[in-house]
Amino acid sequence: MATTSTQGKHDDYWKICIRPGYDTAKVMRDKLKDRNYHVSSNMRKDLLSECLRRSNLGILSPHKLTIAELRERIKARRIDTTGFFPKLTTSSRQELLSALEQADLNPKFEHFLQLPPELRNKIYAYYYAEFKMPLYAPSQPPLSHTCRQLRQESLPMFYATCEFEIRLRRTRIGPTYRMKRFMISDENALFLHNTEPKYVATVRHLLFTFEEDPRPLADGPACCLQLGEGGDYNLQLPGPEVSRDPSFDELANEARSQAGAAVRRLVARIVARPEKDKLRREDFFELCEAIALEFKFG
Repeated sequence: MATTSTQGKHDDYWKICIRPGYDTAKVMRDKLKDRNYHVSSNMRKDLLSECLRRSNLGILSPHKLTIAELRERIKARRIDTTGFFPKLTTSSRQELLSALEQADLNPKFEHFLQLPPELRNKIYAYYYAEFKMPLYAPSQPPLSHTCRQLRQESLPMFYATCEFEIRLRRTRIGPTYRMKRFMISDENALFLHNTEPKYVATVRHLLFTFEEDPRPLADGPACCLQLGEGGDYNLQLPGPEVSRDPSFDELANEARSQAGAAVRRLVARIVARPEKDKLRREDFFELCEAIALEFKFG
């Protein structure tokens, strides 16, 4: 299946990542057969590759349809056939397929807002559920740029459904910039500044990570927080540090315990708030400060 990608650019999460294939024609035919994607028996390798791409995008195959069915589908979809053939009733099979495949590359659905609100919400949920990777300082999805109504309907679900990564970056501070502290990254700070408070309040899944992890045996995030209904929540913090130096472990675990206690106090304050005002911008900064208590750089 095609997956979304955040590699290389932090803001391409909504793009479908389709890796170029180097399979033989037989392997591609077998893949298409497993997906029940019908192709003609004499199709060239480059066309098979294009069919795989269409299959990854969720486009149905028109190759199994008869000429009459192809014409009926073009009429039902009101496809403009100018440039493909002069007359629908005298068009060849290949001309009909070309018109349909070209229309699939520029899909239109002009009656979306006529669907019941409940069905539209299910579509939003299905769409945003595909963003499985944590999102780092993302811009709002293209769906929200379509029109004002789609923006108002879909954005709360976007922020409530997706998991957002908050990175702590080691930053020089002080009058001479000699001191170092872990602080929220500039990208995350800009993301919070540009996100309306009403949408910040709907965020429910947070993942805190270190950009350059200072922990000797780091094997997971610095903190993972999921907010449920009412006062329910799931908070995951790292366990005790274990290394070959007991004296180091004692000091490290004492600092980690203090940081964990500070995080728990903040989370308790957050979950006590009403649903519509659960998270605030300042909570992100305060949680980062609490997590960073584990490390002190002079």
